[in-house]
Amino acid sequence: MQARFQETLPPEQQASAYFRAGSLLAERGDLESAVDFYLQAGATDQAVALIERAGLQLLKQAKTTELARWLQNLPPALVQDRPWLLFYHYITGRFTGAPEYLSSLQRAHGMFQQRQDLRGLLLTSGYLLDMAIHIGMPLFPWTTLIQ
Repeated sequence: MQARFQETLPPEQQASAYFRAGSLLAERGDLESAVDFYLQAGATDQAVALIERAGLQLLKQAKTTELARWLQNLPPALVQDRPWLLFYHYITGRFTGAPEYLSSLQRAHGMFQQRQDLRGLLLTSGYLLDMAIHIGMPLFPWTTLIQ
């Protein structure tokens, strides 16, 4: 059925159908499926809004693979401009040891500070403290993180 859908409909109609499916699923509360359809439709703004909204719940459910896949399907510049996306980027790759993930955490922390997003600031501060303990030396002065 999927093959026939792709063979018979032009790309614009496919994108429209994916967008409608994403909208219906979002209205029904199935955010995970909605994100997938929005990404297929090329509706990046709608997908990002749902990723930011559903991300913490996915982390609670240990669905980091799903979150990582979504982030990989977004333009990298967009991820770099959104603190929650940066935080999720860090979470999905923190155990790899790659410096890009720590950089995402530090950048997200700074953006949360600028936006005075207390929830994001507390989360990133905790992870920065954890990272500083594991590395054996603070990345920032301890008093700055604790404040």
